Amino acid sequence: MRHGVPEEPVAVTLRSDDASVWMTVHNRGAIAPDLLPQIFAPFVSRQGMDSSEGLGLGLYIVRQIVLAHGGDIDVHSTSDEGTTFSVRLPRQG
Repeated sequence: MRHGVPEEPVAVTLRSDDASVWMTVHNRGAIAPDLLPQIFAPFVSRQGMDSSEGLGLGLYIVRQIVLAHGGDIDVHSTSDEGTTFSVRLPRQG
């Protein structure tokens, strides 16, 4: 919520098939292009940001949980489209 656009909704969608479950989370905020390559690293900060404005452990922990379950996580972000996080988790047989 902190990185989105306050007056725009956050959309969460779920879908599945026999093999996987997908979740997406979308908001109208954008992530700076220089942060995208390291968005899932722990304690990422931008030059000029104080420690309260950086990214802590949240996305790193989410990625580790997704990977531990055999899944994938990705992010796509532009100023025109906003930001979408996509998670795929395999169904267990």
